[in-house]
Amino acid sequence: MVGMKVTLLEKNNGIAVPDVQLPKWFKVGYTTSYFGSVDATHLDDLHRLLGSSLTLYWMQQTHSSRVFILDSSTNYLMTGVDADGLVTNQAGVVLLGRFADCWPLILCGVESKIIGIAHVGWRGLIRGILTSLVSAFNRLGASIQSLVALLGPGICASCYSVKEDFLSFVSTVRGRNYTQTFTKYINAVPYFDIAAAIRNDLCELGVLKEKIYLVDECTYESDFFYSYRRNGTSARFAAFCHVT
Repeated sequence: MVGMKVTLLEKNNGIAVPDVQLPKWFKVGYTTSYFGSVDATHLDDLHRLLGSSLTLYWMQQTHSSRVFILDSSTNYLMTGVDADGLVTNQAGVVLLGRFADCWPLILCGVESKIIGIAHVGWRGLIRGILTSLVSAFNRLGASIQSLVALLGPGICASCYSVKEDFLSFVSTVRGRNYTQTFTKYINAVPYFDIAAAIRNDLCELGVLKEKIYLVDECTYESDFFYSYRRNGTSARFAAFCHVT
């Protein structure tokens, strides 16, 4: 196991927070099914709940490797950005993604106060979203070894069955050893461990394994979060972070 597991603590307003010690200036949260799906209406509700003085950016997620950097030159409007990752060095800016089995990844530069979020499914993983995310931190001057990573909640390996053509595609892009490392068979059915693959790739990019925390919650198994695999829902929960 790379990194440590953390649990989520729910607040009364349908927001869960990770039970892990983070810098006091770094705020992280996850909406639950009790909050409701984070569509346009609930996005406004969440913005008001967090504070209308904050600027909220959310992603138009397409399983890409695109990461958008929000710095002092960005025109701040509440808008959807065509990307699967957001990084900022600005206080008062909320970075938000929406999920229903794919993995939220939140990064924090403890020394630099640079933060980021990514939407990581298998397509984004293979296309290089993690490389793009870490490169964005580099561009803003963050020390990669100082990064703290929060991964999840997402669908666990025991629930993520795949087909052989999926494994063949991943092997073509990343190599057979990579595919075999993160695949297990149950009753001759292959299951792929996306979380383990993400942790592995983060370590290869320079993030320290002891600073990678896994949220101990499977979206497929828990009604606490939405799961497309479980019931084909179009509903999404949000993961978000910001610097005060």
